[in-house]
Amino acid sequence: MKRTMERVYRYGTNEILFESDREKGLQPSRAWEEWQGERMPFWDVRVRDHFFDGMHISFFNINIYEHIRLTTNEQAPLPGMGFLKQGCLTTTPYSGGGPRTFTARQHNVFMNPYTAMSTEIPVQQDLEILLLGFQRERFLQLAEHAGPVMGQLAESIAANKPTPYLHSPNMPLTPRMLAIILEIEQGCYHGGLMNLFLQSKMLELLALQCGQLEAANKGEVRPEGLSAADMNKVRDARELLLRDLQNPPTLSMLARQAGLNEFKLKKGFKKMFGASVFGYLKSYRLETARELIRGGGKTVTEVAYETGYSTLQYFSNEFRKKFGVSPGSLR
Repeated sequence: MKRTMERVYRYGTNEILFESDREKGLQPSRAWEEWQGERMPFWDVRVRDHFFDGMHISFFNINIYEHIRLTTNEQAPLPGMGFLKQGCLTTTPYSGGGPRTFTARQHNVFMNPYTAMSTEIPVQQDLEILLLGFQRERFLQLAEHAGPVMGQLAESIAANKPTPYLHSPNMPLTPRMLAIILEIEQGCYHGGLMNLFLQSKMLELLALQCGQLEAANKGEVRPEGLSAADMNKVRDARELLLRDLQNPPTLSMLARQAGLNEFKLKKGFKKMFGASVFGYLKSYRLETARELIRGGGKTVTEVAYETGYSTLQYFSNEFRKKFGVSPGSLR
């Protein structure tokens, strides 16, 4: 295991606020329920993690009190996945690819989700991140006969080519992904059963992520009149649409932000995703709401507001139309 130097800078001045020499990445196993903490004037970090069978899972909850930049020394390629549940940050991998901004409910595949990057984090409360990492040999084992996405990443790992991201742009968390993350947070098993539970959830997230990547990269039929560049813009539009469920952009704003005219955006969205722009948004809101209700921890009113509904009555009516039951019946 290598040791790595970690430094925190005050953004804009390059003043070093903190530095440490610590091991990162795949750590010895400890109980998932055990939270570790670190309090500094510029942040308050809580983390819990677990290492087993060549796989590592970490969940971070961070309050940031000052705009900072975190840098770490580069390490060998380590395949992993990053899921930003809440908050925002910008990463710049040392291996190239330029800065990448992550906002709430986005994810991507990294060659090393732990150390090979500089990360800019603005002031915010309750930044929540789930990181999954795999030992090289374990990932190569999982990648055997697992499809083109896993194969592509495995080839890069086997050749020691540290590509920064597998997919551009970032992908939105699906309702099922969000539900799995909530299940991981609320895991109520212990000992060997916890190992089995976490492993099953990590593998399910990996499968869902690879399936989403395959659909984005190869599974779509190019709509007539849309170039490959236009298809990427439509994917960008979907990401922008789902970024803030409480305040989605208008169609004209979305088209302008994605760099398409409204006609091409509507046509491309329908062809690529099988729904109108706001039909897709409505379905995503309700699917997300259903998983949040099933996950517990929030009232139906809180879920309605979080998914963009202004009144509980309207939310309940739309929920019943789609699923045939009231939202309260799922609790």
